[in-house]
Amino acid sequence: MNMNSVSVHTFNKTSVSKHGQLLLASIVMSSLLTACGGNSGPSAEETAARAAVTTAQSAAAVAAVAAQVAEKAAQEEDSTAAAKAAADAAAAAKTAAQASILAAEKAAIDKSATDEADQAKLAASAAQASADKAAASSAAATQAVADKAVTISIKREEINTIAVNISKEVQAAQSARTSADNVLLQAEQQAKNYPEVAESLRQTQTYAAQSVTEAEKAVAEKTRVETIQTDAASTETVAAIQALLTQAKAAEQAAKIAREAAEKALQSARSAASQVTSEVAAAKAARRYTKIDPFGNELPRTANSWSCVRPTWA
Repeated sequence: MNMNSVSVHTFNKTSVSKHGQLLLASIVMSSLLTACGGNSGPSAEETAARAAVTTAQSAAAVAAVAAQVAEKAAQEEDSTAAAKAAADAAAAAKTAAQASILAAEKAAIDKSATDEADQAKLAASAAQASADKAAASSAAATQAVADKAVTISIKREEINTIAVNISKEVQAAQSARTSADNVLLQAEQQAKNYPEVAESLRQTQTYAAQSVTEAEKAVAEKTRVETIQTDAASTETVAAIQALLTQAKAAEQAAKIAREAAEKALQSARSAASQVTSEVAAAKAARRYTKIDPFGNELPRTANSWSCVRPTWA
């Protein structure tokens, strides 16, 4: 028994054409018209039953192709294509069921059409099975799309939270930088006109500069995560959003390290500045007296040996 060809079209995804359904409808009409023939050869009922078998089997083939399309679409998480294929399969199954009913009605009139009725019933069952499979694929695709949307949303929120955390790290790093700058300014004011404390002042300057560098690193990570946020807002795949989340976490860790380094530099600057204060006090005390050699001559303040001292104002 000949099978009618199945028409398939492509629109982004391969799916069953509605032309196939029109073809099936035309076969049904042809069957009804054939059933009105004369009494020679097979009876009108048997002829109609045979046509119904052809219709049912063609519809089953259409449904099978639609089920394959729906399954592929589900694998690709294309819910639109899967739903379209499921609808095509359902329509084909309905056509097959109608043809099976027609064949059964003709067999009830003419027992010679019983075999055709059985064949049409089997084809209708196969078509329905394909339709059920396509429907399941469509449901799976819809669920996959929903799950993906939830996953992407959650990861976007994680990235936004990380951005907030990095902002806090930047604020803390910049606060340490400001404090270190103030410490340095005070040390420089104290050390003015006291070359004796130059080394301690240099150390204070070095640590203050380190705090600036680390604060700038933290700011750079903030800029980096802001770019990540922008990219995440338009990302539509789980793999891409996961990659961005990984980058955001790395930026958060880098910002934290920079903040800790800035605060450590601040503490070191304070220690060096404290040394400057002590050395300035010692220098002031030393300048209150003049070192004298055994002959009464004045010695430089840096002299390591002297006989006696006298008040500078004497």
